[in-house]
Amino acid sequence: EAKNAFEAAQKVAFAMERDLPLAKRMDALAAKFGTQGDWRGAAPKHTDSGIRPPLADLGPMHWHPPAGRAWSAKNAEGKIVSDKDFRGKNVLLCLYLGHQCGHCMEQLNAIAGVAGDLKKAGIEVAAISLEKPEELSKANEKSKTKGGFPFPLLSDAELKVFQTYRAVDDFEKSPLHALVLIDSSKHIRWIDIGYDPFTQTTFLLDECKRRLSM
Repeated sequence: EAKNAFEAAQKVAFAMERDLPLAKRMDALAAKFGTQGDWRGAAPKHTDSGIRPPLADLGPMHWHPPAGRAWSAKNAEGKIVSDKDFRGKNVLLCLYLGHQCGHCMEQLNAIAGVAGDLKKAGIEVAAISLEKPEELSKANEKSKTKGGFPFPLLSDAELKVFQTYRAVDDFEKSPLHALVLIDSSKHIRWIDIGYDPFTQTTFLLDECKRRLSM
């Protein structure tokens, strides 16, 4: 009976690791039954591995940045400015709530402080808020840069750009702050969305350079 049980175990032990305590006991039994060498049975050979889907259906072999989406907003004069105006350029979109948001003004002034370095790195900046076109100039009044912010302020009063880049809390039904880096080939290289605006401009500048160099 022991030998029959041992032979049954041989058939299913092909994947058993040899250094397990149980395997050591089986080694001893194999010696008693006169089994030479590796007592484990051969692994079964499968002749059918099932239906294999086309590799293309499983996605790309290597990860690549997601494509940016079309967007448009209005400047202070009511003129439409869109992603087409930045064709062939790297652009950093800054989605902010408005001039009455103290955190937003802190962020815009922080980005204004590195706007020149971003420009040298080949990165344009476009700030898009929820305010109406006629209200955009109020943000410039809070700019620490003489003459206003060194990048265009745009209006997305209908929340379309915010929704395009998911800068909206669907549960609370409220807009969120966001920074989106879109490269010259219209791919998203970096994105930050949250209740608090991103103000770590030293990291932002270095990370934008790093991402675009990849």
